[in-house]
Amino acid sequence: MLLAGLSAWLAVRLSIFFITYSTTVTAEAIAIVATYFLGFLMGTFALPARFVRGAPPESRFPGKYGRVAVVLFSISALFLVLRIYDLLFVRGLWEIGDIQATRAEDLAQIEGRTTGGISFISGLGYSIAVPVFVFTIAFQRFLSKRLYVTGFLVFSIYCAYVFFSGSRYLLIGPLTFAIIAYAFANRGIKLSRGKLLALVAICGALFWFFTMGSLSRDVKFGAADSAEALAIAPYRQLFSADPWFQSWFQRQNDAVQAIFWGWVNYAWYVTHGAYEFQKLVDFSDPTVHSYGVAQFSMVFYFLRVMGLPLADDSVWVAQLPNAGLYNTFFGPVYTDFGWIGGGIYMFIVGITVQYCWSWARRGGDGSLLFYPFLASMVFNMFMNNLIQNGNGVPIMALTATVIVLVKSFNHLQGLGRLGNALKPAGFSKPAFKQP
Repeated sequence: MLLAGLSAWLAVRLSIFFITYSTTVTAEAIAIVATYFLGFLMGTFALPARFVRGAPPESRFPGKYGRVAVVLFSISALFLVLRIYDLLFVRGLWEIGDIQATRAEDLAQIEGRTTGGISFISGLGYSIAVPVFVFTIAFQRFLSKRLYVTGFLVFSIYCAYVFFSGSRYLLIGPLTFAIIAYAFANRGIKLSRGKLLALVAICGALFWFFTMGSLSRDVKFGAADSAEALAIAPYRQLFSADPWFQSWFQRQNDAVQAIFWGWVNYAWYVTHGAYEFQKLVDFSDPTVHSYGVAQFSMVFYFLRVMGLPLADDSVWVAQLPNAGLYNTFFGPVYTDFGWIGGGIYMFIVGITVQYCWSWARRGGDGSLLFYPFLASMVFNMFMNNLIQNGNGVPIMALTATVIVLVKSFNHLQGLGRLGNALKPAGFSKPAFKQP
């Protein structure tokens, strides 16, 4: 997945060959990434085969999945309804009527770490829709058609929230999880003509969603259309287009400009992290490390609330040359652990991913649910850190919650069958009904 992600990154970067970033990647930054890359690969080869021998025990009771699905769908729907209510009425989208203004209010709340009860509770729990959707895809063969459709309807509520909140990666990431879960559930991706058309339609809708979101953000920076957005890109997004492209772009109609600017903006979104990583290496103090706070800031926040004397976000935020921009997966790793320490961390990540992948291949429930997140994290390493961003920590915690529920149902069903086996011969139900 790491090589696939690198190949995808290179393909996207080549598609905007007429764009020049204001930063040049140096040999030092390449050497740091190469160290991380090597550490990860060594981790994937370090796991002995004996750790994944034997059949996973979770597959003993396939009837559990329908019962688990009812519980998970109910919990997800509750949190999502609360989250949409929070967006519309607590954070004021219904009154403000503008997604970007609502996002600005969200950022103000995040920076101040102040929020209301509904915002706090729904913010913690609504991301459970992501592992629940992965559950629906991964165990579709055990679900009735009604439950399978219900799983998609619940995820549609999540998509509606993401659309109206304007958070792009909160939708793109989970769809990647679902594709990986589908590949495991069906032993590969085999698309019929209808599924292929549906996939093209989904990709088109996502591109439209991304483009419209970008144009609405451009307005906030004073650009009335795509041509003006390209003109201010050197100041806002720190890249410039070659003169021949700017000349050609100016001669196109509004629709063509919107399509091309939408792709350029998407390609910048995918590729700018590598150049921001270079700026991080140049700007930050290599002797100052945050030891996990950059990637797991939410975890450290709750630990501080509980009274533990831990470092706050100011340590790693002060190391950033530009706040609010991605610097690949490796940027937060470098901020947390430095060059050599980051290589050791990536070695541990490699072992974890390989272990989970090995068990997912054998059908382990927990690995089938957790590996799609890890695989997407690896695929996106050259763009973004899915632990730090994209609700990564909540999704990991909620995925673990879903795994515990699945295993609990497995345990309860096993106890029920054990109880039936221990009934004495001739045992029967009472002849009368309980009042």
